[in-house]
Amino acid sequence: MGIVELARQRSLSRDVALKRARQHTEHSGALLREAVFTGFLEHPNIVPVHALGRDERERPLLVMKKIDGLSQREIGRRLFVSYNTV
Repeated sequence: MGIVELARQRSLSRDVALKRARQHTEHSGALLREAVFTGFLEHPNIVPVHALGRDERERPLLVMKKIDGLSQREIGRRLFVSYNTV
C-alpha cells in the first residue's frame, strides 16, 4: 500500500521516515485513515506520526519517527532461510 523512505527533517535536524501511497487511488484514502487513526494513539509499539501533508504529486505524505532495525523484507528473508534449514 505504501512506500517508506528515509528523509532528513531540516527544521529539527533529524532523520525521519516518509510514507506515501504507491498510487493516488484507494491507497491515498487508506493512508489518510492510517495517519488520522495512528495520530490519536500513543503506545511504545506504535510508530508516532509527526506530520501529515502532501507530496509534489498531491499524494498524502506521513512524516513518522525513524525506527532503526531490520526491514520487513529482511525479517521475511531470515525467517524463510531459517525455516528451510530446519
